[in-house]
Amino acid sequence: MLSSNQLQHKIMVGNNEEKLKFLTNIINDQASTQEQKNNSLELRVGINFELKRWQEVINDINTLQPTIDSTELRVMKSKAAIQEFCRKERVSMLNLINDGKHTDEVEAHFLNISQRYVDDFIEGQAVTKGRSSTAAISNKRPKKSV
Repeated sequence: MLSSNQLQHKIMVGNNEEKLKFLTNIINDQASTQEQKNNSLELRVGINFELKRWQEVINDINTLQPTIDSTELRVMKSKAAIQEFCRKERVSMLNLINDGKHTDEVEAHFLNISQRYVDDFIEGQAVTKGRSSTAAISNKRPKKSV
C-alpha cells in the first residue's frame, strides 16, 4: 500500500471525483492499514468540504473522531452541520413554495438561509440590518493587548 506521502502525491492529479473514488477504494480495501484509511478519510473530508457535500463531511469526521483528536476536524464538522441543517431547511421552504404555500415570510426565511448567507455567517462576515443602518457583525475575537 501507499505511504502517507505517496497518498498525498497521488491525489494531486485528477479531478475531485477521481480523487474521491481513489480515496474510497483505499478506505474500503481490507489490505489498507488503519493509518492509511484515516489518512484517506481526512483527505476525503477536505475534498467533500470543498465540494459542499456536508453530510459526507459529517459522516467521515464521525468515523475519524474516535481515533483522531483534531480541532480542525471539529470546526469543519461544526461548519458542515450548520450548512447541512440550513440545506435541509432550504429544501423544506422550497417545498412549501412549490406546494403553493408561498408567503412573504417563507420567501424571506428561504433567502435568509441561502448558501451565501450561511457561508458569510460561518466565516464571520454576517451582515444584519439594524433599525437605522446596516452593520457588519464579526465573530472574531479582538486581539489581546500586551
